[in-house]
Amino acid sequence: MGEAIAIKRRLPRWGAVVLSDLVPGLGQALSGHITSGLLWFAALNVATGFVVWLAASPHFPGLSAAFCAGGFVLTLWLCMLVHAYYSAAGSENRVEEKPWIAALLSCFLPGLGQLYNYDFVLGIIFLALTFGVALMPTTPTRLIFSVIVGTWSVIQALRGRLLKEQIQSSAVRMFISAWVVHLLLFVTGFFGVRMFWIQPFRIPTAGMEPTLRGASKSGVQGRFAGDHIFVNKLAYRLRPPQRGDIVVFRADRVPGLAKTHGATYYVKRIVGLPGENISIHPPYVLINGRRLVEPPIFETIARAENGYSGYLILNVFPSQSYLSSELDSVQLRENEYFLLADNSRSGMDSRFWGPVPRESLVGPVTKIYWPWNRIGVPQ
Repeated sequence: MGEAIAIKRRLPRWGAVVLSDLVPGLGQALSGHITSGLLWFAALNVATGFVVWLAASPHFPGLSAAFCAGGFVLTLWLCMLVHAYYSAAGSENRVEEKPWIAALLSCFLPGLGQLYNYDFVLGIIFLALTFGVALMPTTPTRLIFSVIVGTWSVIQALRGRLLKEQIQSSAVRMFISAWVVHLLLFVTGFFGVRMFWIQPFRIPTAGMEPTLRGASKSGVQGRFAGDHIFVNKLAYRLRPPQRGDIVVFRADRVPGLAKTHGATYYVKRIVGLPGENISIHPPYVLINGRRLVEPPIFETIARAENGYSGYLILNVFPSQSYLSSELDSVQLRENEYFLLADNSRSGMDSRFWGPVPRESLVGPVTKIYWPWNRIGVPQ
């Protein structure tokens, strides 16, 4: 089959741009260039996946590499839209292009398509709705309402222009079909990445300070929402957990936590590995009777440097159930790990609820991605 395959219905150039904006390569495919459409679809999705990997990878301490890659993806996306424009047959009647231009403008910002159609009241209403959605308190709510407002604005802009120009067209049905595919791809990709690869978390408490900062309501520096982190859920499918890893784990799979904390997630550092004997002689942790100093972070914590306080035995209520004195020790069984907080003075950890089974570990923390002044790989 040739590269260009004739289709029964001619697709306007701006229509091809809109459809490729929703689903990479769709404008090219519906214009008859199926091979190039598939290539653009594959290229944009691979490039987007690469940006996600860069943003969460511990091998790139900052987000500069991800921003550079994001710029490349944006350039690639713009090139795809230009290619979609020139792939379509076009139309001698420029009036046929106007509904698609209105739709494209509302894709960029709800309300712009209405302003292009001279529907100024509707344009202002959609712009106000967009601004209101941006002020909503929770991310899921913002996402849901932004999809609703955006879809409503684009369809209204497209239909409004078709009616204004008295054009008989299946453009609305074509757009709605593409939008449904766009949403399916987005939802599948978003939840697929979150479920199997990279999951974001927020640090609510001070148990891992100063490595990871928890949320605070007030203080010298004012309110702080807590570090936002990425966790690689795929990592431990490819390698075993290592000493020194900062990990997120599920409380409902830890016998000492399951009854009282449900499916709560915790973040701590791996100190003891399967088969080892663990004890604490403040300020050091002992592994099989020897001081733990490798990786270097353990020596830093034990020496109370850089804001750390060493490893302690606490006399608090509720009292430690494990390692409550220097004479106590814990013998780890196969697939058990001993996790401790970096902030030993206030962190609840395996001293209180014991070893953590391997199946409860979600994955290692790879990067702090928010706030801006905290971006980097936690040590």
